[in-house]
Amino acid sequence: MVPANNSMEEFLLTLRIAYFSGKGHPEKVATALARILDAELVRIEPLRESGIPGKLLKTLFFLKSAIKPCPTDLTGIDGLIIAIPVWAAKVPPYVNEYLAEVSGGDGWGGRKVRLRP
Repeated sequence: MVPANNSMEEFLLTLRIAYFSGKGHPEKVATALARILDAELVRIEPLRESGIPGKLLKTLFFLKSAIKPCPTDLTGIDGLIIAIPVWAAKVPPYVNEYLAEVSGGDGWGGRKVRLRP
Protein backbone atom coordinates (compact mmCIF):
# COMPACT_ATOMS: atom_id res chain seq x y z
CA MET A 1 0.00 0.00 0.00
CA VAL A 2 1.32 3.43 -0.94
CA PRO A 3 0.98 6.18 1.68
CA ALA A 4 -1.25 9.05 0.53
CA ASN A 5 1.60 11.59 0.42
CA ASN A 6 3.93 9.49 -1.80
CA SER A 7 3.84 8.77 -5.50
CA MET A 8 4.56 5.35 -7.01
CA GLU A 9 7.88 6.65 -8.42
CA GLU A 10 9.23 6.86 -4.87
CA PHE A 11 8.75 3.10 -4.58
CA LEU A 12 10.73 1.94 -7.63
CA LEU A 13 14.01 0.05 -7.35
CA THR A 14 16.66 -0.10 -10.04
CA LEU A 15 17.99 -3.65 -9.94
CA ARG A 16 20.86 -5.41 -11.68
CA ILE A 17 21.18 -9.16 -11.96
CA ALA A 18 24.70 -10.35 -12.74
CA TYR A 19 25.21 -14.00 -13.55
CA PHE A 20 27.87 -16.51 -14.49
CA SER A 21 26.59 -19.70 -16.03
CA GLY A 22 28.83 -22.58 -16.98
CA LYS A 23 26.11 -25.02 -18.05
CA GLY A 24 23.10 -22.71 -18.40
CA HIS A 25 21.14 -23.19 -15.18
CA PRO A 26 22.03 -19.86 -13.50
CA GLU A 27 21.36 -18.11 -16.83
CA LYS A 28 17.80 -19.47 -16.89
CA VAL A 29 17.19 -18.34 -13.30
CA ALA A 30 18.77 -14.90 -13.87
CA THR A 31 16.81 -14.34 -17.08
CA ALA A 32 13.51 -15.26 -15.44
CA LEU A 33 14.22 -13.03 -12.43
CA ALA A 34 15.21 -10.12 -14.68
CA ARG A 35 11.96 -10.45 -16.58
CA ILE A 36 9.85 -10.64 -13.41
CA LEU A 37 11.69 -7.81 -11.61
CA ASP A 38 12.27 -5.64 -14.69
CA ALA A 39 16.00 -5.70 -13.87
CA GLU A 40 19.11 -5.09 -15.93
CA LEU A 41 20.80 -8.38 -16.86
CA VAL A 42 24.62 -8.62 -16.92
CA ARG A 43 26.50 -11.72 -18.04
CA ILE A 44 29.86 -12.48 -16.40
CA GLU A 45 32.02 -14.19 -19.03
CA PRO A 46 35.56 -15.54 -18.77
CA LEU A 47 38.12 -13.71 -20.87
CA ARG A 48 39.53 -17.10 -21.78
CA GLU A 49 38.65 -20.60 -20.69
CA SER A 50 41.10 -22.54 -18.58
CA GLY A 51 41.16 -26.28 -18.05
CA ILE A 52 39.47 -28.09 -15.20
CA PRO A 53 42.64 -28.27 -13.04
CA GLY A 54 43.16 -24.49 -13.34
CA LYS A 55 39.51 -23.75 -12.56
CA LEU A 56 39.62 -26.08 -9.56
CA LEU A 57 42.78 -24.54 -8.09
CA LYS A 58 41.52 -20.98 -8.56
CA THR A 59 38.18 -21.91 -7.00
CA LEU A 60 39.67 -23.75 -4.01
CA PHE A 61 42.01 -20.86 -3.18
CA PHE A 62 39.44 -18.06 -3.74
CA LEU A 63 41.45 -16.64 -6.63
CA LYS A 64 40.20 -14.42 -9.43
CA SER A 65 40.19 -15.11 -13.15
CA ALA A 66 39.98 -12.48 -15.91
CA ILE A 67 36.54 -11.66 -17.32
CA LYS A 68 35.29 -9.86 -20.41
CA PRO A 69 34.31 -6.22 -19.83
CA CYS A 70 30.82 -5.83 -18.37
CA PRO A 71 29.01 -3.22 -16.26
CA THR A 72 30.44 -3.17 -12.72
CA ASP A 73 29.60 0.37 -11.61
CA LEU A 74 26.63 0.33 -9.25
CA THR A 75 26.04 4.09 -9.32
CA GLY A 76 22.28 4.49 -9.69
CA ILE A 77 21.64 0.80 -8.96
CA ASP A 78 19.62 0.11 -5.82
CA GLY A 79 20.17 -3.62 -5.62
CA LEU A 80 22.49 -6.28 -7.04
CA ILE A 81 21.49 -9.93 -7.36
CA ILE A 82 24.13 -12.45 -8.38
CA ALA A 83 23.18 -15.84 -9.85
CA ILE A 84 26.00 -18.38 -10.03
CA PRO A 85 26.75 -22.07 -9.89
CA VAL A 86 28.62 -23.38 -6.84
CA TRP A 87 31.97 -25.01 -7.54
CA ALA A 88 33.47 -27.17 -4.78
CA ALA A 89 31.24 -25.32 -2.28
CA LYS A 90 32.84 -22.03 -3.37
CA VAL A 91 32.32 -19.08 -5.72
CA PRO A 92 33.74 -19.47 -9.26
CA PRO A 93 36.90 -17.38 -9.89
CA TYR A 94 35.16 -15.30 -12.59
CA VAL A 95 32.62 -14.07 -10.04
CA ASN A 96 35.44 -13.22 -7.61
CA GLU A 97 36.88 -10.99 -10.35
CA TYR A 98 33.49 -9.37 -11.02
CA LEU A 99 33.02 -8.61 -7.32
CA ALA A 100 36.55 -7.15 -7.13
CA GLU A 101 35.68 -4.78 -10.00
CA VAL A 102 32.33 -3.62 -8.56
CA SER A 103 32.33 0.07 -7.67
CA GLY A 104 29.81 2.72 -6.69
CA GLY A 105 27.92 0.46 -4.29
CA ASP A 106 27.66 2.79 -1.32
CA GLY A 107 24.75 1.00 0.28
CA TRP A 108 21.39 2.66 0.76
CA GLY A 109 23.01 5.96 1.69
CA GLY A 110 19.93 7.20 3.54
CA ARG A 111 17.71 6.98 0.46
CA LYS A 112 14.12 5.92 0.76
CA VAL A 113 13.46 2.27 -0.04
CA ARG A 114 11.57 2.13 -3.30
CA LEU A 115 9.83 -1.05 -4.34
CA ARG A 116 8.40 -1.87 -7.74
CA PRO A 117 4.59 -2.04 -7.70
